[in-house]
Amino acid sequence: MADRPDDEDTAVSATTSSEPAVSSSIEFQRHDAFAVPLWTTVVSALGPHQLALVADVSAISAPAGERVDLGTQTGVHWNAWRTVVLALTDRLAQASEIRWRMRQADDYAITFDSPDDVAEERESLESHARATFTAALWLSAPPEAASHPSLSLSLRNPFNHLTRRYEVPTYVHHPAQPLRMLVYPSFLEQFFAVSDPGPTWSSSAVALVSDVLYY
Repeated sequence: MADRPDDEDTAVSATTSSEPAVSSSIEFQRHDAFAVPLWTTVVSALGPHQLALVADVSAISAPAGERVDLGTQTGVHWNAWRTVVLALTDRLAQASEIRWRMRQADDYAITFDSPDDVAEERESLESHARATFTAALWLSAPPEAASHPSLSLSLRNPFNHLTRRYEVPTYVHHPAQPLRMLVYPSFLEQFFAVSDPGPTWSSSAVALVSDVLYY
């Protein structure tokens, strides 16, 4: 919690426009895939902390595919993660003219060791409606998933019941590519998906997620 500072399916890469830099080193793009804004960026600033973040998540004993709370994690690398998230979401909150004086962020991680760990949509579809923005980062991904895109964080069109006959996409997909971040309004329904298992994975996929509430 902190005070306000002064100041049909489609890939997320479709229909983009440049946005101003969040900081001197981070820029993001806006996407309007189904009349709801989404934002993406590659967070190269977290590259030096990537191994330490993965190691901390791996050290937490939890079944693959299940959410792991990160609220107690500390260290320079976790400070870097939270700084990046809040730099992005603060900028979006200000641009959207949300009136807020406080914010609260809840962080968690999900690890997938194989395609079998990814539940079907009907079992995993959810929204984070109590938050304002959700930031999801692929911290790591197996080379097989990066070269053979199949694992993704998928968002469902909230207007699908009205627009499906007009060839508006039902889903957008944020493919598993290391250090790629997606920020989206938290009311959107989302789930992790595997469209095609492809080759056997040689390593795990790790996603970091932060739900940020502005109030």
